[in-house]
Parts: sequence; C-alpha cells; structure tokens
Amino acid sequence: MATITTEYGKLSSNKTRTVYLRIRSGKTEKRINTQVKVLESEISPRTKKITYTLLKEFENHLSKKPRAQSLYLGELRHLFREAMLEFNTEEKTIIKSDPFIRYKVPKQVMKKGVRALTLEELMKVYHYRGKPGSRSQLARDTFILSFCLMGMNSVDLFSATNYKNGFIKYNRTKTKDRRNDEAYIEVKVHPFIKPLMKKYAGAKTVFNFCSRYNDYEGFNKNLNIGLKTIGKAVGISDLEFYQARHTFATLS
Repeated sequence: MATITTEYGKLSSNKTRTVYLRIRSGKTEKRINTQVKVLESEISPRTKKITYTLLKEFENHLSKKPRAQSLYLGELRHLFREAMLEFNTEEKTIIKSDPFIRYKVPKQVMKKGVRALTLEELMKVYHYRGKPGSRSQLARDTFILSFCLMGMNSVDLFSATNYKNGFIKYNRTKTKDRRNDEAYIEVKVHPFIKPLMKKYAGAKTVFNFCSRYNDYEGFNKNLNIGLKTIGKAVGISDLEFYQARHTFATLS
C-alpha cells in the first residue's frame, strides 16, 4: 500500500502549489520537495485517490505515532479543503467528493500532565478581569490570543515580526529545525481578537512583549505565574499557558 503525507502545501492564485510530500510504499520512502503545477485536468484524478479507506489505512500505519496521526492527516485535510476552494466554483465542480466529511482526523495528543480545558473552563478564563496592567491580566489576554491564533506558543508570540494583510506569518520555533518547510505557519487574525492585537501592538515585533521582558523565558515564566492567579480565582487547578494550545486542538 502506498501512503502519502503532506509536509507543507499552499495554493496560490495562479493555481500553483508548493508541496512537500513523503511517499511510502512498503519499506521504500521517497521524499519530494518541489513546486508542482496543479492544473484543473490533473487535480480531479489526484484527489480521487484520497479516499476514506486510504486515510484510515494511513492512520493505522501511524498507530504508534499518535502525534504524527494528528499532524500529517490534519495537514492533508487542510490541503484538500484548500484545493476544493481553489478549483470548485458555482459553475463547475472539479473535486466532486470530500473524504474528510466521513473521516475525522485524530485529535492532537496531549503533552503528558497537561490537559485541555472544557468550554466552560475556557469561558471562565475569558471572563476573568484582573487589575489593569497586572501580570494576571496579561496572562489572561495572552492565553486568549494563543487560543484564537490556533495555539500559537508563547515563544512565537514573543518573537513574531510579520503581521500583514490580516495574517500573522511565522516559523514555529519548536519544530522549525525538524521540518523541510521550517514549520512555516500563516494564521488569519479573527476580528474577535483585534482589540487585543491593538492593545499589545509592538513597534518592531507583532506584540510588545519584548519591550516588557528581556527574554522569552522571563515572559513565559510570568505568564504561568499570572495563570496560577487566574486558576485560583476561577477554580481551575494547575492552569498553565500550554493548555491554550491543547484546548484549541481539542475544541476546534
């Protein structure tokens, strides 16, 4: 059985896609790092190969790597849906079926000892109002920013420098050295958090956290101290910043 995972992919307006794939057949693995021009005549037969059965087989193939199940299959789902948006129109349907309607991508595996918040607990954090300018208020705001930015880590919030046309673009620090695409991510900023974006806007960085703290370690330490204050106030034990990412992965 041949299995395919997508390392990175992005469609552009000229219907060209940059794709990084790993294709495995038996014990053979071939890496492809290239730009692939995807034409309408090519996209339909390609997407037909991605079926519910293939996705389940690939999930089983990664049964000993639960985190890889979530990451690889989630990326493949994203690429498939982007292709549907690019090629399907009201007049013409190039991609006629979506296997991800039936197939559900496994949820991201939790970091040991860290759990996701329930929706009720998340709303308690959201409605928390600490003293303006306090460490707990900063922690609350940053936690909400992380959740709404698809689980953006505190180190990336601290160092991000690219915010243009409604998107934050960055290379995820934790995994950029382990991926061919350097863990490049684009996140659309939802209008819901634009007041927070304005509140913490930086001069040379997306956020002004680097002007408040000398380094990321100090920033992260103070966020978690502030979150402990929030947790005590709203009844959530051991609240920590990484839970924003896990909560997004679980509730989204």
